[in-house]
Amino acid sequence: MLGLGEQWVAFEASSTLSDIFFDDVNQKICTVRGNGALGVTAKGLYSRDVVSFRMKDSGKIKIMKFSPDQRVASVQCEESSVDFVCVSPSGDGTVCAQFSQSTKMRSARIVGLEWVSNNQILFVTNQGLELYQVNVEKKNTKLLKTYNISLYWFIYYPKSQLLIASTGASGALLNPFVIQNGILHRLPKFEVDFGCSNAKTNLIEREVTIASVYGSLYVMVLRYSLRDSSTSDVAMYRLGGGEGNEECPLSHTLALARTGAFAIHVIDNVIVVHHQTSATSLLFDIRVGDMQRSGVIMHRPLMSVSLTRCDRLASEYHGEIPLYSPSWVIFAPNLIVDASIGIFSTVSLYVEYAESAFTNKCDFLQFILNRRSTKDLFLEKFKSLLIDNQLTLKEISKVFSWIVEPYVQRLISPLKYTENVSKYALIADAYEPLIIEQSEMVSRVFLLANECPSIDKQRFVQCMLQYLLSLQENAIDPEPYFLNEILVPAMVAAGELNRLQQFLHYRVIPDAKQLAFQLLSHEAKHAPLIQLAVDMLARLGTAAEEIVEVLLSRGQLVDAIRFLDGLSLSEKINSMKLLESAWKQDRRVRYAVFSYFQDRSIRSRYSNFTNSEQYDEYLRRFKALFTSDEVEAAKRDSQFAVVLPE
Repeated sequence: MLGLGEQWVAFEASSTLSDIFFDDVNQKICTVRGNGALGVTAKGLYSRDVVSFRMKDSGKIKIMKFSPDQRVASVQCEESSVDFVCVSPSGDGTVCAQFSQSTKMRSARIVGLEWVSNNQILFVTNQGLELYQVNVEKKNTKLLKTYNISLYWFIYYPKSQLLIASTGASGALLNPFVIQNGILHRLPKFEVDFGCSNAKTNLIEREVTIASVYGSLYVMVLRYSLRDSSTSDVAMYRLGGGEGNEECPLSHTLALARTGAFAIHVIDNVIVVHHQTSATSLLFDIRVGDMQRSGVIMHRPLMSVSLTRCDRLASEYHGEIPLYSPSWVIFAPNLIVDASIGIFSTVSLYVEYAESAFTNKCDFLQFILNRRSTKDLFLEKFKSLLIDNQLTLKEISKVFSWIVEPYVQRLISPLKYTENVSKYALIADAYEPLIIEQSEMVSRVFLLANECPSIDKQRFVQCMLQYLLSLQENAIDPEPYFLNEILVPAMVAAGELNRLQQFLHYRVIPDAKQLAFQLLSHEAKHAPLIQLAVDMLARLGTAAEEIVEVLLSRGQLVDAIRFLDGLSLSEKINSMKLLESAWKQDRRVRYAVFSYFQDRSIRSRYSNFTNSEQYDEYLRRFKALFTSDEVEAAKRDSQFAVVLPE
């Protein structure tokens, strides 16, 4: 379920001759030998470019970080100054230039450095923030902005250029800053609950994490029990979650029910809480399960698993790799550094192995649906659960609502427009929900399930009707193929003919020409379907010829003529076709039909009845139908007055 080393790189292990630094902006591990005089090497996981150079020994290095373009290394040796080492872009390890910058406040002590762009760096001191512009060509820096704040520690989220500084008596008053476009934007400060007590008096840096979950930024705080200072849960404060200038609200809590050392990763929007003592990891998904609509939502772990070595790491690294080692250092979003053995690695989540951990299959489907690149897995599992009848109709309805919701949001999102342009942006990792098209649901779930001989036909129909209902509730037109080739035949096969008749009558199933023809094919099983089909074709208004064909096939010639009489002349079919059908019946019908078309021809100048090649032949037959005496007698008795419309 959790694997170590899908991506990994080896580096020189920490020793008396080397120091290890992590560059959070570039996500590189930096090895410094002999204070830089013996070499500096920076390695990343995904790109094989290695930055390597040598610099003069200026003493013990406290911090080393590279600019995003990796052309400048910022090196702190002294408490109040930073050296900038410019590396040749050719990659040959040549140092082009080197210059220094001291803090503006001489008594300030640097506690951290953060590059916010290729040419801007933030000095974080115990007395405040200093933003500098770095000019490589001129070999100097320029102070852009300062902000005075007395802080204990800070954490930084590079994607948003978001920095949170710890202040207050216990360090629990957090001050967010966004450093964008050369400006320090201060956000409303907020206080977090970490379980302050006599046993636990201060909030420390390693107990706080910034993470992106489902497109929102959260500050996660390990919270301790007031009774015994053991860790009780993780409190999640949503940045930007308040209205206007309100503080960041407490949105979620993650129940841990364990004590000891913890560390947090967020992998594919799954919150992974590693527990060193038990050598296990707790997995949380804040969108799985019944959610409280207001207030704080408490979550229990979906499962407890243990890390294992990925095949790649096991085959390429032959030394011993202790799992959940005390020497591990955890970095966002899914990185682990073990300086004792020189391993820099990712932690990966394999959701295909998650099913056995769920007793609730509905929660399992939601867990899969929330992940990236799991469409094939979701469709296969959902189909199997439908066939095996392992979901209630209520659960099936819930799953369909999850499927349809992102589909609707995709249709709505291009219409969204906002007039408010913020001076800064809290940039979180974008969350793109899985979009399951109707065609995919039909072809990969319904069609395959329908072909399974063991499936309960009636229940399967109920499942598909739930999907149809979800589409209609969100004003989404169902695809004709789903209705005509899957749903209606399945209802007929399941004997749900009365229900089908009701759905057609009340337009639950929308009108379609292809559907009408499908209904006609099932006339023998349920006679009322043919009238419903004819009514449907009539409502569509584009199938006059098809309706006439249906009526003629049933011997309802007079009804066919009555239907055509209500249409405009341009929509009428060939009158000779109707005469041909009339001549298959008795002579009274023949006489009435021919007389009707002859009268219409006289009254309408657009009629081509008398110009037809077969007209003369039918006229001859018409005259031979009755003698003159019979015709006169019939007229007197008005036997044909109500047979056809005037």
